[in-house]
Amino acid sequence: MRRTVLGLILICVLIGARVIERERTDFRSPLDIPLNLSGNFGEFRSNHFHTGIDIKTQGRTGLDVFACADGYVSRIKISPYGYGNALYITHPNGYTTVYAHLESLKPEIEAFLKAAQYEFESFEIDLHPGEYQLPVKKGEVIAQSGNSGSSGGPHLHFEIRETDTEFPVNPLLWNFEVADTRAPLIYELSVYPEGEHAAVQGAYGPLRISTRKTSGKCQLQYEGPIKVAGEVSLGIHTLDFLNNNANKCGIFEMEVRMNDSLHYLQRMDQLDFAKGRMMNAHLDYSAYKQDRKSIHRALQLPANRLPIYKTIQGAGRLIVEEGERVEVEMIARDVHGNESSLHFELLGDKVTTKTEETPRDSTLKHFKYNQVNALRTPNCNLFVPENRLYEDAWMNIEETDSAYNEFGGRYKVGSELVPLDDYVLIKLKAPKLDSSLRSKLTVISSNKQGRRVRAIGGEEKMDWVSVRHKYFGYFHLDIDTTAPKIQALDSSKEVFSKGKFNLRVTDDLSGIQKFNAYYNGKWVLMKYDPKRNYMWGDFEEFLDTDADQHELKVVVEDERGNVAVWSSLE
Repeated sequence: MRRTVLGLILICVLIGARVIERERTDFRSPLDIPLNLSGNFGEFRSNHFHTGIDIKTQGRTGLDVFACADGYVSRIKISPYGYGNALYITHPNGYTTVYAHLESLKPEIEAFLKAAQYEFESFEIDLHPGEYQLPVKKGEVIAQSGNSGSSGGPHLHFEIRETDTEFPVNPLLWNFEVADTRAPLIYELSVYPEGEHAAVQGAYGPLRISTRKTSGKCQLQYEGPIKVAGEVSLGIHTLDFLNNNANKCGIFEMEVRMNDSLHYLQRMDQLDFAKGRMMNAHLDYSAYKQDRKSIHRALQLPANRLPIYKTIQGAGRLIVEEGERVEVEMIARDVHGNESSLHFELLGDKVTTKTEETPRDSTLKHFKYNQVNALRTPNCNLFVPENRLYEDAWMNIEETDSAYNEFGGRYKVGSELVPLDDYVLIKLKAPKLDSSLRSKLTVISSNKQGRRVRAIGGEEKMDWVSVRHKYFGYFHLDIDTTAPKIQALDSSKEVFSKGKFNLRVTDDLSGIQKFNAYYNGKWVLMKYDPKRNYMWGDFEEFLDTDADQHELKVVVEDERGNVAVWSSLE
């Protein structure tokens, strides 16, 4: 009887597995061209893992994009940044597909979008149609591919998400045909001392050893065991490549085995947008920032809650006792099963007390990752809420130039090589200014050499300018009293004969925040591509040929409230 019950349970499990597999293989390709990828799921991007696949569109825009399965348009999001023009289609199988950086949408969807943009008088919009408003069929053309938003070139960004959780799932777990017989490459091993008295080869910093053979069974450019004392952790600089493709992609799995026993396993099968920035806690952040090395660390920092860790012993830390030898195998694997491995030996060394060659800087303060931390100086303050750091760190505020410009000094706040999971508060002392100018003060983030990275705004209150920011680094104050510049690319005659206009719009400091266009006082939809400093619009449907006068007015405002107005009359 017991065997019968177990047998029935097993049959049900197998049937369920087949159902899941059938659902997973039910999606068709979103494009009718061979799938050649410029990016894959889980690869390192700036402050996040890539949550989809980037499909090349043969260097051009305007390719038909197809619905991968029956469903309905559940979201239309239009922005000058990020995904640009994006469509979300919810399917009855529990998944939602996402199509981003689009050039245009199918006429019915475009009409729905345009009506909402005119209702809210906004180009940038986020719509959530109901289940029966915009149904689509598998294989139906829903859009044309493009280069909108923060895209670096024509391509289609494609995602599959769990509808209920919105967690992105690796699309290559489905049956999309992507040619890939190449194993990941392993370029370098890193061994990190963890803890005050830990050491690698007698040194208290990380040891990096390049490989002489980068694929298949890789070999280190080093002979003999690696001596380690105290707790250590491991990492490898590894990338994956697809057939006939030079684009760098990310690995699917990394495995660490100690004396043939599984110590660590990570897998890029599913991610969580809410934890996306925690990629910075997974990789070797300083190596990525300084050298763009893609080092996966087999270590989970205290505030790192990424869902990619399937097996992890001791948070990835390991101890090799004095005189003990441990055989280590590290494996990098792609989603198609191609893999490379690296074998080496660790030898336990004697733990010795670390002696500081130079005393620690007295201005440094020990910040604990799981509590609120603060640093105050006469002209610059820092406030770090709990769990914004991934681990404890030593922090200070250094005044690098007390008279950097007429608005005050320049300050190094924390270390630019320490990642943050979310906003911290930075406050700079405001200079004495006329009240009309105080709202024009903006905080500038700059690099070590003083070159401006970007203006990040801020709010002036009680003689301080406060700004929320997600990076440590160098900061100073400046003032923005200059309005954006608007340049017409068409003559007035062309504008009013065609009912179309094209503009070049730039801003020198704080960046464009708002923009609107009006024809004879009526709001007109105007689109914006910040990559090209380009705005354009079409008001042909409103063109009144019997009007005594035609006026087109464009109003553009930057982040500090400086307004530029351009108008054309006929």
